[in-house]
Amino acid sequence: MRENLQHPRHLSPAQKPFDASLPSLFLLHEEDAHLHDIVETFKNPVGALRISRLHRLSPFEMSGTVKQFVTALSTESDERWRERIGSVHTVAKVEDILVMAKERSAKQIVTPYAPCGPVQSFLGKLMRDAEKVGVEVVPYLSKYDRVCWPHATHGFFRFKDRIPEILDCMSL
Repeated sequence: MRENLQHPRHLSPAQKPFDASLPSLFLLHEEDAHLHDIVETFKNPVGALRISRLHRLSPFEMSGTVKQFVTALSTESDERWRERIGSVHTVAKVEDILVMAKERSAKQIVTPYAPCGPVQSFLGKLMRDAEKVGVEVVPYLSKYDRVCWPHATHGFFRFKDRIPEILDCMSL
């Protein structure tokens, strides 16, 4: 059974205004390993950190295979971008991020957008605490997210019908 009804597009979240020339600390996470847009947009990186909230995805023990996959993906991403952003250091606490931001004179912390879940919750706390010390947190919505978001209304099977349109829009 297939529903042919087209549902209205949902606008992607609004991008928070930012200044791409400011000294920026990059905060990476497992929700989005595609850093191309961030690295190309923000011209003054002063360091990079990584958080993992994988342990918060489930109240049950995470599969070893899942942990290995996410670790390998994160490691590959860190290595791929090392020349442009430097070594990536793993941190677990908001305080550690703010200390590094201060040490590196970062005016903003730039992170891939996380719509929901444990990463988004962590970023919410980071935003509240960073505001208190005068550092801006910029959740960055990639071009891929901006293009795909309006079509992600129900699940993959409806989304897949839009893939040719998405690829055209992204010139792929």
